Amino acid sequence: MRYGRVSGLDKDVSKIVLGSVPFGDDQAKADALLDAFVARGGNAVDTAHIYYSGRCTRVFGNWMAKHGCRDRMVCLDKGCHPYGKPRFTPEDLDNDLLENLANLQTDHVDIWVFHRDNPEYPLEPILQRLNEHIAEGRMHAFGGSNWSLDRTREALAIAEAKGWQGPSLNNPNLSLATVNEPMWAGCVTIDAEGLAWHEATQFPLFSWSSVGGGFFAGVDSDDVRRVYHNEENDRRKARLEGMAAEKGCSPTQLALAWTLNQPFPVWALVGCNTVDEVAQACDAVDLSLTPEELRWLEFGDRT
Repeated sequence: MRYGRVSGLDKDVSKIVLGSVPFGDDQAKADALLDAFVARGGNAVDTAHIYYSGRCTRVFGNWMAKHGCRDRMVCLDKGCHPYGKPRFTPEDLDNDLLENLANLQTDHVDIWVFHRDNPEYPLEPILQRLNEHIAEGRMHAFGGSNWSLDRTREALAIAEAKGWQGPSLNNPNLSLATVNEPMWAGCVTIDAEGLAWHEATQFPLFSWSSVGGGFFAGVDSDDVRRVYHNEENDRRKARLEGMAAEKGCSPTQLALAWTLNQPFPVWALVGCNTVDEVAQACDAVDLSLTPEELRWLEFGDRT
C-alpha cells in the first residue's frame, strides 16, 4: 500500500479508499471486506449520510468498535446530499455530521466532504461553521465533492482572507473513461482546466468512480451504457486491455493505476464487492506508469 497526507490531518491516508456502499446493511460482508482491506495496508473508508440511509456507516462503526481500531482508521465522511432539494447550510451540515458520528460510534471524522454544492448559497457561513467543528474536535479536514473548480478556489481564497482552515481536498470524478453525461444529477467530472490546476498547485484529489463505474471490468447496466458507452471509450478500453496483458495485470487494475499515476496527489475511491476485488485494488497501487504510457492510454499518442 502507498499513503499520502492531506493538510489538517496528522495521519497517513492509504491511496486506496474503500467505498462503503457495497456494505449495505450486511455486517458479515462489511467485516470481510474491511478485514481484507486492512490486511493489505488500507486504512481509509468512504462513508456518507445517504448510503443506505446511514446503514453503511453504522456497520463500519460496528466493525471499528469490535476491533478497537478507530485511531488507526481514516473516516472520510460525506453529507449534505440534496435529497431532492439543496441541503447546503450550516444546519444541514450539523444534522448530517452529528447523525454520522452517532452511526460511526466516534466523536470525530478525519475528513468531512460535502456530497454536493449549492452555488447559490454563500460559502463564508459554511466555512465558518466548518472551522467551528474543527475547533470543537468533530473533524480535522474537509473538502467538496462535485464542486466546480471556481467554487473550490473561492473557498480557499475566503479561508485565507479570514485566517481559517480551508479545504484540504477536491473530490470529483476522475478516470480514464470519458462520460457522455453525469452518472447522477449534480455530479462533476474534472476537466482539462481542473487537471492543470491540480498539477500546478499539487492540491489533493480524491477520485470517485476511479475505474469508470465498472466499464473497464465489463459491467453491463443501463447506467454504464448511458454514461460510458462511446467510441472513444471503446478505443481506450482496447489500448488498456493490450497494455494490461503486457504488464500482467487486469484492465481494471491498470485503469486504477492510470488514475493514481496522475502528476499530482491522487487517492482513488473504489467500490469492492468481494475480497478478491479488494486485493486487486490494493495491488494496483504498485503499478507505475510513465507520462508516455498515461498519454497513450488516454489519447493513443506516445509523443
